[in-house]
Amino acid sequence: MTDNAIEKELSSQHNTLGELLRSERIKLGLEIKEVVEETRISELNLRAMEEDNYSALPALAFAKGLYTIYAKKLNLDTDTITTRLVQE
Repeated sequence: MTDNAIEKELSSQHNTLGELLRSERIKLGLEIKEVVEETRISELNLRAMEEDNYSALPALAFAKGLYTIYAKKLNLDTDTITTRLVQE
């Protein structure tokens, strides 16, 4: 997904970054357990990311890494995702 496509997706259908991540995961037919196994991101962190529960995530530097890994798994542009993370 290109930067512009992600921005349109975020502004039109999804109010938050977490909603976009969850929606893309579902579109790809992926279960949380599959993503945990393939990315090694804990289920707790994945759920926090999809629920925009930033207080449950590690420090921003580590969180950016988690979002980058998850964005790659979902075929999303990593720069756009991490920029949006910092903005939220």
